Amino acid sequence: AESYSMKRLAMKISFEHDQLLKQLNLWEKLKESKASLSERWKLAGLNEQMENMVRKRMIAVPEASEENPVTILIITEGGTQLFSHSFIEEKEFESYLFSGFLTTIDYFMKEMFSEGLDRFIFGNYTLLMKSVAPFFICYIFKGDSYYAHQKINYFIDHIQKEDDIWQNLLKSFQINQSIHLKDIPLLESLITETFITKNVALNEF
Repeated sequence: AESYSMKRLAMKISFEHDQLLKQLNLWEKLKESKASLSERWKLAGLNEQMENMVRKRMIAVPEASEENPVTILIITEGGTQLFSHSFIEEKEFESYLFSGFLTTIDYFMKEMFSEGLDRFIFGNYTLLMKSVAPFFICYIFKGDSYYAHQKINYFIDHIQKEDDIWQNLLKSFQINQSIHLKDIPLLESLITETFITKNVALNEF
């Protein structure tokens, strides 16, 4: 935990480890005794420890806020960019940053995604990638990823359900031609609904 800068977790693990070491003699005595399991549980104070862990776990759950969308991309499995839509002024997202993301996406597809990884943090931005053959949907945003996951899943689900969107995407893929919002009005509506007006029902904690 320490190597990943998770200091609070590292401190918690260290504390619990110390407590277990302090109770080592007690556990040895309980092991040698003929006390029942319930009596051993009570003597060791495990009930109280479990209750405290549950309480701390409930308190520790953070409040997630909705992310700030930056860009949504649709890329072929071969790495060709079919569609890109920015939610911010281009000057806010410097070209070198976007270039860095494209490099990251290429690396993701070749190396990391196959290992089950679906996100990458690049400075203040997060890249979230989902596979829906023969495409990769890439969502770049700033902020928490909890709701971002739900939104991109909603987006993917609906581009497949809307036949007009899906067939146009497949056609563009087959002829290796990029897509613009004006080409698929329903895609623009879906993007607005999902990421801008945020009319998507999100699961709370």
